[in-house]
Amino acid sequence: MKKKMEQGQHFLGNGTKTEGTLICNGQIRLDGHFTGNISVQGFLMIGTEAIIEADIHASSIFISGEVHGSITVDEVIEIGPLGRVYGKIHAPTLIIDEGAVFDGHSEMSQAVETREKKLVPIISDKSDEEHSLDTSSASSDDEYVAEGKA
Repeated sequence: MKKKMEQGQHFLGNGTKTEGTLICNGQIRLDGHFTGNISVQGFLMIGTEAIIEADIHASSIFISGEVHGSITVDEVIEIGPLGRVYGKIHAPTLIIDEGAVFDGHSEMSQAVETREKKLVPIISDKSDEEHSLDTSSASSDDEYVAEGKA
């Protein structure tokens, strides 16, 4: 997932120390020390020199620095070879590169569009009254397919 930062995007440089709430649309790279809350509707890059003590929510994240806190990601989080994460991660896709450190708890969830899918029975030669979504009474002859937004 290693994403290259596009020109003209947000940046918090090495040597800066900031506290508070950071809200950003688009891409942002953090290389300094940040304490507080971070919300990024887009891509968040945590650089090698960064020390982040925050609860984070972002679309996707690549971590090369150090993060302490709770991280919620809508798409994918990757902890690079130099990355260190201490805390909780909630994401549909978690990538931990060789050499990375992750000390905490991870919770894998489905992507948003997958969560909206539901099981429905496939029509067979049985009458409608014999079909039920209550799978506890389903026989091995019943088949189910996922349907929903994709």
